[in-house]
Amino acid sequence: MLYGDQTRIADFLTRQMTEPVKWAQIMQDLHKHGAELAVEYGPKSVLRNLATKNVPVPRAFSFDEQADRRKLEKEFPTVVEMCIKIAICTKNRNADEVTYQQGFVRTYQSLLELQRKLEESRRRPSREERQQAIQFLKVMFAAKQASAG
Repeated sequence: MLYGDQTRIADFLTRQMTEPVKWAQIMQDLHKHGAELAVEYGPKSVLRNLATKNVPVPRAFSFDEQADRRKLEKEFPTVVEMCIKIAICTKNRNADEVTYQQGFVRTYQSLLELQRKLEESRRRPSREERQQAIQFLKVMFAAKQASAG
């Protein structure tokens, strides 16, 4: 149990509500331990502003602000982009050129086409498109005869 003894929960909750938050110390500790990104999910951007004021956090975002959400999306590749990278980096163990062409090359071209359409429409992939990209990756793994371990 996080609080240890069950009888201490009320005591801890009271302290959390009545004692001051040591924000600067918390942010410095996070920075010291390697935190490089801060994302605020509450309303407005007060915590984002406090984060950047207290430590040199190079990337701090407020999810409530549309401009920050757009910047945050650029921080992380989409599932489709990751599938493209993984497909390219996976070693080919398949010596059969015909099987490789049918299983990998054609599927990879379909994955690239999906990415092109996403870029053209300037949107992130839908759930179905993410699932499709993962299915493409599975087909490409099989075509490259990639082992699971």
